[in-house]
Amino acid sequence: DEGKLPIIFSNIEVIISVNTDLMTQLKHCVTPYSVNIETLSDIFYNMSPTLQYTYTRYVNNYDQSMKTFAWAQENSPEFASFLEQQTSHPVLGYLSLPSYLIMPVQRLPKYELLLK
Repeated sequence: DEGKLPIIFSNIEVIISVNTDLMTQLKHCVTPYSVNIETLSDIFYNMSPTLQYTYTRYVNNYDQSMKTFAWAQENSPEFASFLEQQTSHPVLGYLSLPSYLIMPVQRLPKYELLLK
């Protein structure tokens, strides 16, 4: 049921957009040989409200996303077959869709570690 996809993927498109913006900004303060710490901290400080809002929405929806994913996998043989094919694909690192869906949940703690 395609109506379940927005529940499973939540606001992932917004997260991609926010992170693309973050990456663009970070490229200006990080080189292979140095990091401008002041600029780096300013970027995260200025983006923190956007990051917090965007990721909070995703994290708050995560349990429902996983329940919907499990329901779709159980009730749609086509979906289950598609997922199985994708999981065995080397380009995707042999990872399951839930392995990718958890990544935004894990992202903010990584940012915190980076800034410490």
